[in-house]
Amino acid sequence: MTLSTQLLLTATLMGGLLGAEPMETQTEAALTVWLYDYADVAPGTLERTRRQATRILNQAGLRVRWELCPTSAEEAEQNRDCARRAAVDTIRLGILSKKMVKKTTQRGIEFGYAVALAEGFGVVAGVYLDRTVREADSIGLERHIMLGHTIAHEIGHLLLGQGSHSKRGIMSPTWRGREIKLAKTGRFLFSQDQAERMQAQVAARIRAARADSVTAAN
Repeated sequence: MTLSTQLLLTATLMGGLLGAEPMETQTEAALTVWLYDYADVAPGTLERTRRQATRILNQAGLRVRWELCPTSAEEAEQNRDCARRAAVDTIRLGILSKKMVKKTTQRGIEFGYAVALAEGFGVVAGVYLDRTVREADSIGLERHIMLGHTIAHEIGHLLLGQGSHSKRGIMSPTWRGREIKLAKTGRFLFSQDQAERMQAQVAARIRAARADSVTAAN
């Protein structure tokens, strides 16, 4: 996968170019997601996946800036932005290959992971491509829809913290008939309470990142 251009997308831009629906209560804080495609997802599927994830997060009142980061030393020479020190307002999200997943987890029911912290800001998450697309195929859901919702779910864990599963909505731990139907119709989303908490969390991350920058400069 060649990184010929740096891909920086905000939810506002997504609204005009990709059909995302902005919320009137949208926070000004922007969350950066460094996306590492270790599984070499087809470019079209990857783009549609990001559109899905952005739409879901956008409807929760979050602005998102995506950056496609290099996964090899050769690519790193073309994009050095991801090599800079990550701040607490930057999430590092990997799409992992089947081989990589075998090294990280033995639980076949998991579609991803998020390192949500009891204190501080969790910034690392991942999606297991093989398991996610296999599940999508088995339930008749388009792959990019399943992947987009899974990415949004894992980012939700990072922003909502530990114990953030819910009985309904995108943060529910198991997705069955009702959830799949909602996903197909674009209504499998965060609750209003979750959206407000995530907006507050992103704003707190932005403030912390700015404070760290000031401290480093002094």
